[in-house]
Amino acid sequence: KLNYELIKQNPKVLVGYSDITTLQLAIYQMAEIPSFSGPMVAVEMGNGILDFTAKHFWDQIQNPEPWYSFGFRDEDVEIWTEGEARGLLTGGCLSMLAHQLGTPFMPNLTGAILFLEDVGEPPYKIDRYLAQLYQAGIFKKISALILGQFIECVDENPARSSITIEEVLKDYFSDAPYPVIYNFPYGHGMRKFSMPIGVAAELNTQKILLKIQNPFISY
Repeated sequence: KLNYELIKQNPKVLVGYSDITTLQLAIYQMAEIPSFSGPMVAVEMGNGILDFTAKHFWDQIQNPEPWYSFGFRDEDVEIWTEGEARGLLTGGCLSMLAHQLGTPFMPNLTGAILFLEDVGEPPYKIDRYLAQLYQAGIFKKISALILGQFIECVDENPARSSITIEEVLKDYFSDAPYPVIYNFPYGHGMRKFSMPIGVAAELNTQKILLKIQNPFISY
């Protein structure tokens, strides 16, 4: 029921994460308006936003340069597959993105640098979402993968508790033919790096660097 033509004619900065992923993907696909998967007023900003989160949000919002660079050498990021990639940065909450697949509101992920995160989903559900994307051929189309934080993704059922989220993710991506990094500081936690949806980006694991095009300039 959204008027995407009206949104396109009156672009605004849409910021949010989790369920907001659905709106962000749809607005980019239908109106070609980038957005930010980042802190929300009622969560981070209303509860003493962390310096890291505030910095990498406001520095991007107020960035006068064509690109924004983030070196994550000091972060606890695991490089599962080395490499360098360029592509459209897009993604968000895995469960939301998986449900949007196959609808008119899902952006084309061919050549994309895809970023994913989730919260409170047991490993078997994460496996289900990933299997859906895999069977749809998404993981053969992308140029790189950024796995953020999968918070409280454990199974309380003793019969399934031995399977960890890391094991599920590695089963899909340990031998990927493109750069893959894990535990990037992005997700449902209070400490997060804001990730624009719908802008050009470059990922270089050797330089341990993510470069993001300024969405205001690109638009």
